[in-house]
Amino acid sequence: LTSAGVTMTKNLAERLSRLADAYGCDFISGRMSRSCTQEQLAIAIALVANASRAVGDQASEIKRQRIRDFKREVSVVLNDVVRSERVKKEKVVGDSGTEYQVDFVIWGGDKEHPLAFGEPVSDQDAVNTKFREFFDIKSNKAYQSIDRIAVYDDRHSWRSGDLLVLNRVSNIVPFTAFPRRLKRLGA
Repeated sequence: LTSAGVTMTKNLAERLSRLADAYGCDFISGRMSRSCTQEQLAIAIALVANASRAVGDQASEIKRQRIRDFKREVSVVLNDVVRSERVKKEKVVGDSGTEYQVDFVIWGGDKEHPLAFGEPVSDQDAVNTKFREFFDIKSNKAYQSIDRIAVYDDRHSWRSGDLLVLNRVSNIVPFTAFPRRLKRLGA
């Protein structure tokens, strides 16, 4: 869990301990274990493996929650700075013909021309997907003049290479600077 970026809180430790109990195991100091006799070893291995898998599934759930929470945070900032009728979630077709659901399309005051396509990038695992999306959209001649904004969660550490890759196809904006950058966009 810690290698997946999950911080062990008291509530999480209690939840993992309950998960371990369901498999007849113990979750102590970040480790799954079960005491057994030599004859019970095969069953104990299977139970510890399944309990460990259940703990690993928690990392996926926590990550999904973090993505939803970050998207919501970006949305709140957008709605604070830009009138809500100028921000929409819309489908955009890339040069390859692939259709993308862009989370935040910011429209100009005339509501006829989009000013920017914005996507929240909650963690490094999302970089490849967002790079492909923005590269494909950027390659579509109809959208070349529209800004592409990748808002990344700078409250967590990032590999510089990931930010450099995103910067090739979008304007990367740290979340903490996002409100100021939106104002500069003339939104």
